Amino acid sequence: MIENDELYEELCSYENLELAFKKARRGKTLKPYVIEFENKLDENLQLNDELAKKGTIKYIIGDKLDDLKPAEKLKAKSIFVSWGHPTGGEKDFADYSIDLPKELEKIIQ
Repeated sequence: MIENDELYEELCSYENLELAFKKARRGKTLKPYVIEFENKLDENLQLNDELAKKGTIKYIIGDKLDDLKPAEKLKAKSIFVSWGHPTGGEKDFADYSIDLPKELEKIIQ
């Protein structure tokens, strides 16, 4: 069984975050928020990698239940993002639901 620290490190690794971004952008590569994030992709992912080393997960963000479920085990808040490929039930499960990336700022302040 993976311990919380190991799970956190794996979830927040640069490689995993890059893969998650590539999956999340499918079908949305021309959306302004995707272009904006991708223009600073390396910077954004390195920041998350640095945060991962600090050792605490406060939020889990995803567009599917499988993305959000680890939040319970990690005692983190879950944030459902509606612009992905939901499979159903995510909005009811999540602690927060957002329609635009800019809405994250209100939650994580």
